[in-house]
Amino acid sequence: MTRRTALAFLLALSLLYCLAELVPGRIPVTDEVFFKAAGRNWANTGRFAAPELKGYFNSPLVPRADDIFFAYPPIYPFLFGVYTKIVGFGPRSCILYDVLIHLLLIWCGALVARFVFGASRGASVFCGALLLPLGTVGRPDELGIVFALCAALALRTEVPLKIGIPIGGALLGLTCATSLGACLFLGTLVGCEVTLRERSYLAKFRNLAIAALIAIVVLAVCVAPILVPHPLAYRQLATSTASQSVLGNANSGGYHSSGRSFLQLWQEAVWFGYDRALPIVGGLTFLFLCWLLNNNSAAIVYSRFVLVILSLLLLLVLMPGKYTYLWFQGSWLLIACVALGERVSQSLPAGRRRFLLTAGSLICMIVSLPYFRWKAILWTLPPDQTLTFNTKIVRDELPKGASVLTTEYWWALADRNPTYDTEFSNPGLDSLDYIAVTGNGTGRPGAPMLPSIANGASQWQNIDNHLRTSQPSVLGFRLSKSAYGFGPYILKKSNQGEAATPAANPIGKS
Repeated sequence: MTRRTALAFLLALSLLYCLAELVPGRIPVTDEVFFKAAGRNWANTGRFAAPELKGYFNSPLVPRADDIFFAYPPIYPFLFGVYTKIVGFGPRSCILYDVLIHLLLIWCGALVARFVFGASRGASVFCGALLLPLGTVGRPDELGIVFALCAALALRTEVPLKIGIPIGGALLGLTCATSLGACLFLGTLVGCEVTLRERSYLAKFRNLAIAALIAIVVLAVCVAPILVPHPLAYRQLATSTASQSVLGNANSGGYHSSGRSFLQLWQEAVWFGYDRALPIVGGLTFLFLCWLLNNNSAAIVYSRFVLVILSLLLLLVLMPGKYTYLWFQGSWLLIACVALGERVSQSLPAGRRRFLLTAGSLICMIVSLPYFRWKAILWTLPPDQTLTFNTKIVRDELPKGASVLTTEYWWALADRNPTYDTEFSNPGLDSLDYIAVTGNGTGRPGAPMLPSIANGASQWQNIDNHLRTSQPSVLGFRLSKSAYGFGPYILKKSNQGEAATPAANPIGKS
């Protein structure tokens, strides 16, 4: 494959992905408001704070998120703020932000396959195509992966030391300033690339130390605008990070009080995050097939996979249930598998080569199925369940300036209404005028996903129920138990003495 042909394929893939994502839109993810709110607020007010997360930190020792946001490294929300200053804020602009990041991932994955793993142009393009239907949205994960992959490109042996190590170290610093998970579980894999440049252990250590020092300096520059004026903001990051780890939960009694074992946590995680687990299982299965069919290969062919497996084991032990983090190692694993498959197939007999390629193609199809299922759901939405139609309904129904508890309609309302996130905020009932939710994820058509607010704390009446009442299907095959769509279920706080609508579902049940 020529360079021009490879570029044409990648451009075609990019355009196809933009079309698939932007035309129907996508369902907002649970953590999206958490990770983007501070950037939107900074773009509008100049304050890097998240009013949408009011009440998230309830300890007097931890600064409030609506005063300053440092519950996670700042690069992803900060760049989102810069982006909204240029493009504007709205449903499709939010979607486009993550589309652009994913396109960077596709191109970086192809480049890493080509220049770090030594794959051919054809295999590199295939690697980009494989990454296209996989990944995460609405989170800093993929931006952190992009920085890490760019660091791998800079640290490879073909780049001179005096250029590669400073650039690679700076990019690893940006990785850490974007996602702690990407830095821990992928940055370490990428950082080991610098050790391949020298035979001397002293030289290896020197190169690692220089890259690490530069990364620390870049990280300090990124967080200084927050920590210098707000020195106690680090407690937000410490609190959030501790709540995700085994040690933090064990100290707080989280795992012990619930009585759930690590195995049970991962069973639940894989049930909800099977689309993240499939690439890991598929990649490891393909790795085993390569070894089984060509076990005479030199050990160095498989040496890169040892660190990937160790990183996976570290994640499984330290952060049980964090299935979204599987994509950090999963992206690197899939790139390595494509390069390995090409290398191994060249030395196999024709029969074994065909078997390996068939098995690899089948694995690619299986790991891509969740994405195409979602695309089928979104592209077959009834006209009254589309994103554009229901964005207008919500904006017409809710008066400007009224406070709203919502996640799905943050895109549509945050530019004109005080909004609070249903998952990560606790503003108090007196602060709310409306609740706007969908039925996505309930498993029952027509049932709203209502937040956990105590019954009897306030009276609410249902003023609009535009939930989808039929399950999505294609050619008679049901695609989901939930009736996915963008239709709203809106509750209004009743005036004192005004009775709630009898048909309204009670708050707190979903």
